[in-house]
Amino acid sequence: MFTETRQALNRACNDMRVFGMHAWRVEGARLMGRQQITTWLRGPGEVTLRPADSDLETYRQVYLQRQYEIPGAFQRQRLERYYDKLVADGVVPLIIDAGANIGAAAQWFADHFPKAHILAVEPDPANAALCRTNTAGRANVTTVEGAIGGKAGAVAMAPGLGEQSWAITTARLDDSPGAGSCKVHTVRDLQRQISGPSALFLVKIDIEGFEADLFDHDVGWVDEVAAIFIETHDWLFPDKSTSQSMQKSLFNRGFEILVSGENLMFIRSTVDLDRMLKSTRQIQ
Repeated sequence: MFTETRQALNRACNDMRVFGMHAWRVEGARLMGRQQITTWLRGPGEVTLRPADSDLETYRQVYLQRQYEIPGAFQRQRLERYYDKLVADGVVPLIIDAGANIGAAAQWFADHFPKAHILAVEPDPANAALCRTNTAGRANVTTVEGAIGGKAGAVAMAPGLGEQSWAITTARLDDSPGAGSCKVHTVRDLQRQISGPSALFLVKIDIEGFEADLFDHDVGWVDEVAAIFIETHDWLFPDKSTSQSMQKSLFNRGFEILVSGENLMFIRSTVDLDRMLKSTRQIQ
């Protein structure tokens, strides 16, 4: 009991250094066995999370480890300039947060790209409900309850590693009606949800191995996106080749590749972004 209490105090102290004084309430709520708590964290602001689940760790990854901040200054500035040009042209930059969990990354993207529209795609109903709550104060975020995949259909869900909420896995059963309870959205489906001129700006993918499905079908959208952030899961599914279709789809398309935390970041070159911007202007 003493060791557990000391570990809890250490976690609370570390969290307070990052998130502010209110962060101690999360660890206290966990020790008291509370199922859910609403508190204020420096960075995202007011959040609702489950103290005993992986929820706070998602905020640590996003705001402490800054895993969605592009580590290369040249690439980061290049992407920001492209974003600014889209906005100046009256085009809405579209960000798809695939595997949004409870909304931490969506909050990050919404604050860093306030003129973008973020579609936070999350298959688990409980996670999606918290994502809606946590992003309610950001008008540029829409929570889409469902999975993302390479073709339409439905999937079944199951707990993943350690049965934590950030590890929900999805799998297709078959293509017959009623097979799986969770609707699958394609990237094209999601693009059609945005009215008016828009451009696919960034796609963040953390979908627990289902990236094998996403990149195994229609990948034409890859030629239109400025950046892709993806966490691969070969480590979680050995000998399942979950990254093979992703490798075939991305590694021969001229992206620059950076690494940030658990993510591979595929960033378009200046030449590609200029070409994409010209194409967008011609369409309007």
